[in-house]
Amino acid sequence: MTMFDIHTHILHGIDDGASDLEQMLLMARDAASQHITGVIATPHHADGHHWNPGERIRRLTDEANAALRAANIPLTIYPGQEVRIYNRLLEDLEEKIVLTLNDSRYLLLELPHSHIPRETADMIYELQLMGIVPIIAHPERNLEIARDPRRLLELVQTGALAQVTSHSIIGHSGKKVKQIAMDLCKHRLIHLMASDAHNRSLRNFNLDTACEAIVDTLGQDFRDYYTANASSVMNDQPIEVWPADARMRKKFFFFGR
Repeated sequence: MTMFDIHTHILHGIDDGASDLEQMLLMARDAASQHITGVIATPHHADGHHWNPGERIRRLTDEANAALRAANIPLTIYPGQEVRIYNRLLEDLEEKIVLTLNDSRYLLLELPHSHIPRETADMIYELQLMGIVPIIAHPERNLEIARDPRRLLELVQTGALAQVTSHSIIGHSGKKVKQIAMDLCKHRLIHLMASDAHNRSLRNFNLDTACEAIVDTLGQDFRDYYTANASSVMNDQPIEVWPADARMRKKFFFFGR
């Protein structure tokens, strides 16, 4: 079964992902070996460490795809970003400094690890007015959501989607993060699964293993839902949002003490 990966750091020399073209090609071979045929490159943007405008990402994506063709690797890379909320986000989106995922209606938003910025709900609303659907990246790694999953429910009810990371599902980020990730999936607060792949060692793709874990724990319907939604993002199609299970309480999850 072929798969799409909507959140990767496969582009070379642009952030904390692939360091050079050689590493990009090695990561691409790993992705292809897992039956992944297309990945969206989502370099960090405006996170306090990286500033990667759309023009640079498109140029490097073209360069990467040319290298993939020359190496006969059956994988295509598409442009995107993983964006932190910042003051000019809406203006930069209009000016193509900020990119949606493969030029679709979907935008990948990254929250800080420690909290949800106060302006997040307002930003989700403003993005929707522009016809953009925000996807919250790896909410299972956000401390505020870990302490109170109703905070993610509020963002989903505002109109955002949420994407869990394969490493969290298979336990590579620790047992507590795995529990949080699975519980968010169980309560239907997660709409997509992606790798957030950065390298070939601790942060590889692992989508095939994560899909198996989802089937074993939650059933085939969840795996099929996440796979279909990734295809919808890639092809700019609407996503049918499962009704969230709101039967949760504060501190339903715990995260360190």
